Amino acid sequence: MAAAETSPLSGDWRGDTILGAIYDYWHAKRLGRPFPLRADIDPVEMGPRLLPHIVLTEAVDDGGKLRFRNRLAGSAIAEIAGREIAGGFVDAINPNRVYAAYVNGLFRMVAEKRCPVVSNSVALPGRTQSPWWTRRLMCPLSSDGAKVDLFLTGMVFHPLASVLAAPDIPHFHKGETQLIDAG
Repeated sequence: MAAAETSPLSGDWRGDTILGAIYDYWHAKRLGRPFPLRADIDPVEMGPRLLPHIVLTEAVDDGGKLRFRNRLAGSAIAEIAGREIAGGFVDAINPNRVYAAYVNGLFRMVAEKRCPVVSNSVALPGRTQSPWWTRRLMCPLSSDGAKVDLFLTGMVFHPLASVLAAPDIPHFHKGETQLIDAG
């Protein structure tokens, strides 16, 4: 990444119309609880502006190993990934193992801290040849009201234009991560 390149994602994440609206939806569905139940979330209710940017993910015990499987993924995410990611495990669908481990770690953080997390990164995702700034908002959900075992994630992407021709395009660069006090 060129030293002069600054993230279009710097600044307050709430200013992003997509992520701000996803957070507001999640927050309204809490109904005074720490986080909503999965049954409270209706992707269709979120509307055509937000739906392309969301992923619903479940935590799965896979033979004693905690893994994260995407149950639903919006079209904007599939386009960047270069493939449909619904039904796939995060650690299996992404050929960049460092990036997949980073995302798995974010899911673990959301589950452990029981609050939303906002993060951004640069990645060369899927089959695309262009790197992207990615900002994600990961919000906890629960199937039983007690444990965090599901996640509502919103993602937005911005092309990283200045390094398109660079021979040393980073395959992944971790940015900032922030816990959100949903109070």
